[in-house]
Amino acid sequence: MAQRLRLRLAAFGILVGLIVAAPAAVGAPGQPAELIVGFRDGVTRAEQDEVLALRAARVRKRWSRIDGVLASVPAGRMKATLRSLERDPRVEYAEPNYVLGAFTSDPHFGQLWGLEKIDAPEAWGVTTGSSAVVVGVIDSGIDFNHPDLAGARWVNPAENCDDCRSNGVDDDGNGYVDDWRGWDFANNDNDPSDDNGHGTHVAGTIGAVGDNGVGITGVSQQVRLMGLKFIGADGSGTAADAVSAILYAAANGADVTNNSYGGGFSQAMLDAIQTADSQDSLFVAAAGNDFSDNDAEPVYPAGYDVPSVVSVAASDADDDLAWFSNYGRAAVDVAAPGMNVFSTSAGGGDRLDSGTSMAAPHVAGAAALAKAASPSASDVGLKALLLRSVDAVSWLQNVVRTGGRLNVDSAVRCAGAPRVWVDAPAPGFEAPVGEAFEIRVLATRCATPGVEASVSVNGAPVALTARTDGFFTGSFTPSSSGAMTVTASAETDSQSVSAWPYRTMSSSREARR
Repeated sequence: MAQRLRLRLAAFGILVGLIVAAPAAVGAPGQPAELIVGFRDGVTRAEQDEVLALRAARVRKRWSRIDGVLASVPAGRMKATLRSLERDPRVEYAEPNYVLGAFTSDPHFGQLWGLEKIDAPEAWGVTTGSSAVVVGVIDSGIDFNHPDLAGARWVNPAENCDDCRSNGVDDDGNGYVDDWRGWDFANNDNDPSDDNGHGTHVAGTIGAVGDNGVGITGVSQQVRLMGLKFIGADGSGTAADAVSAILYAAANGADVTNNSYGGGFSQAMLDAIQTADSQDSLFVAAAGNDFSDNDAEPVYPAGYDVPSVVSVAASDADDDLAWFSNYGRAAVDVAAPGMNVFSTSAGGGDRLDSGTSMAAPHVAGAAALAKAASPSASDVGLKALLLRSVDAVSWLQNVVRTGGRLNVDSAVRCAGAPRVWVDAPAPGFEAPVGEAFEIRVLATRCATPGVEASVSVNGAPVALTARTDGFFTGSFTPSSSGAMTVTASAETDSQSVSAWPYRTMSSSREARR
């Protein structure tokens, strides 16, 4: 069942506080509410319609790739309909369509301390990016009239022929009419312009055009930014619209998406992210601004356990964790600059802002730069490369999983070296005797598939099953208690993670209270 969502919005500049919005599903009092319903494999469309009709629910949107629908239900029938759907054997899940919120809290190059901190100028000695790389900005839209962003706009080639942009025809048959510049899922039109400002700030850090004599530059000075608006002027958007944006990005070739928003769990969103992973799209997500432990209380989408998800905390100019940033030794992967970040502002200027919203685009921009350096990189390969290329920082040890802060120069200078990352289990995992635990490993050359991985647990080899993109899975069942270490290797590179020693599941949980 979906957890209740909490919006986290931060004030401009120094983050004067957190604003908590009501975690209600879409639908004003007395008006129809909305549910997201996922169906089990093999349930036909006719059967889906029958399931919904029995509850007087009407289909508003379908996502065939995740066997899900957005449906409206009569006013006052939300709880009863949810309970009824959960008992139907044809239904995989049913959840409210909750509201999600943004995490906010060149002449100006000298103000871009974050780019200096992650060694972006050094990385530009290898590559400044590529217009063949596409980053989807799933946010409040992008002001492409901004002189630093106009040259970075992604254009849908299938809707860019003579007269195709405004002919009122879905020329590419993807369900969106005249979507030549992305899509506004909040208002269901083809104009993803930014009326909030959050998305434009995020976009500038990722890919403001470099060396153009204007304003600032992004981490990737050359890149294509796909405008995917689902957050409105008030700083909020629905889970259903976010799902649609994620699926659109993957279907239209986004190599990376930046996701600087969040709240509670949604099975539909998890399904969409898994679909995006299957289409080789890296999912970069902000960890949240509550200064809370995501290991204990996950924030989503950063908390989804998918190999393509990179969860990002915010660091300050001293490489300390920003005072507002969420953290997690297991659940949060890496830190990146997120305090007083100078970037593009809707309307043509530039401004400072703070938040994990500002940290995530440093990582998304770094992924774009790494993809430009290694065009055959897979999404999980980019994740392994970025997380194995951090600068270790004492203040970040046991705070984020890598124990460090992003370094894009190290990533793009990998020079064909193997990279391996233990995606699961996480450090400090629990391994009760007789209970199997999953092992997931990412292994690539730089970020390109083709390197074999091997795994051992306390020296005993573990059989692995490989995907074609550098992702390997296996499992291990402990036969005795005691210290346990999982070691993954890929040629000359290796990484190990250890369990809490001599603890059962129950004693380990008790010790953490």
